[in-house]
Amino acid sequence: MKVKSILGIFVSLTILILWGCGPGPYRMYPGPRLPKSQVALLQWDSAINVILVDEKFIPRCNKIEMFPGNHTVQVGYSGAGFRSRHDRLINFEVEAGHRYRITYLTGVSSEFYHWDVWVEDITYKEDLNSN
Repeated sequence: MKVKSILGIFVSLTILILWGCGPGPYRMYPGPRLPKSQVALLQWDSAINVILVDEKFIPRCNKIEMFPGNHTVQVGYSGAGFRSRHDRLINFEVEAGHRYRITYLTGVSSEFYHWDVWVEDITYKEDLNSN
């Protein structure tokens, strides 16, 4: 009985690790989780495919914790019946204790889909909306 329980837990954890972030945001740094005041949080919705951050592959997830400083993110778009053919690179700087969102805009012109993507600091926007 104990062997089946341990095996079940092992299989579940393996699936979570292979699937992506598991519980909580993916950490772009080694070691234990740091306080929110020491890292920045970058998040995005399911239409955005984050491929690389600072030239490191990112598992399937929707938010990451990173150290303050300059970062480069390679992203693709897949939503509303459209999938980007070319990834975009976003260069931006983050501050400790701040929350950021990868934001995008799509449209159609001359029968072609187009999209644009950028990073917004949402730290204070979310604080205002929560009051």
